[in-house]
Amino acid sequence: LWVDFDIPPYYCRYLKLLAEVLWKDRIETQFQKTQKHLPALTLSVQKPLSRLFSSRIYPMMHQEKTSLLYEGKIVAEATCLEPKYSALLAKGIQSLGSIYHHKLLRYECQKGYENWIAGKSDPRILRFERGETEIAEILGFKFKQAPGIIKSLLYTQSHMNFFFDDQSLGQLISLNHFKSPSTHREEGLEIILGAQLMPYYTFQTDRRGRLLVPLPSLPPFVSAPQYHAGQALLQMLVMEEFTHRSIELASNNGIEILDEKWGEFLKRSGLPVSVFKQVRSRWLIDGDDGPRFLIQISKDRYCLGEFYAKELKFLHSQGALRKDRQLQAQISVRKRKSLLSIA
Repeated sequence: LWVDFDIPPYYCRYLKLLAEVLWKDRIETQFQKTQKHLPALTLSVQKPLSRLFSSRIYPMMHQEKTSLLYEGKIVAEATCLEPKYSALLAKGIQSLGSIYHHKLLRYECQKGYENWIAGKSDPRILRFERGETEIAEILGFKFKQAPGIIKSLLYTQSHMNFFFDDQSLGQLISLNHFKSPSTHREEGLEIILGAQLMPYYTFQTDRRGRLLVPLPSLPPFVSAPQYHAGQALLQMLVMEEFTHRSIELASNNGIEILDEKWGEFLKRSGLPVSVFKQVRSRWLIDGDDGPRFLIQISKDRYCLGEFYAKELKFLHSQGALRKDRQLQAQISVRKRKSLLSIA
């Protein structure tokens, strides 16, 4: 805020008050949000979405519905549509476990978070004048087929009802098309993010489901491109484990991941054993293609790498808060028992 040195002194008092009001109303609020929040999904949303990325998910047609099953349980479904739209939905379902979907979902959550931090009137809205082509470019996909895959994924996100662990269900997004001001063609695309992808969803679910799983930058990839999606899923599973064990993280500055847990991650990621071993080795060292994802403190104890300091700090704070709540609950129980014994 620029002030003319020649103005009367009493004006400065009012300008100072105005500056304080603006700070409290805008800047301080945004600063507090950035200190306490980061792109993340609630546990009740993260776990169902991680199943969608699994190679063990399969579609089933039944009574004019298309359902997605994971280990025999329906995790999403959509009413059957006209043939041309059914083909688009089928293509989207095939791409749910792809690196395209990993990058798209992370981008959607990231932009929703940024809009919320910026205090936009409706942070759920994302607009693209060149539609799927623009989104593909933003995500770094240069292949000719990329816009078509993005289109099918957006259609699937907007037409399937997804079942979440907090008993809610609904589409991940809704879509609107508009005429692009630059090309004057009906290729403009507006995405409205569902509540489950927004930072404030944590206030709308049960306490256990409120645990937040950070969505960090993708780790460095190894091996062929067809294995990149499995590595992105593996990162999601590891972050989920850090969230589950955040109390341990807050107490010991690391968490224990035993070989049997890594075996579970291997099975869920769908990666070949040889690639899985390469990933674990690569994640422990810095490289030209990216920083290390994990620090191995001891044989079975791990912490996040230095590049992921913000996510680590967030998880540490979440664990400390959970630990404090546990202690308060134990104190409350002891007090009630003491009162009952006196009575």
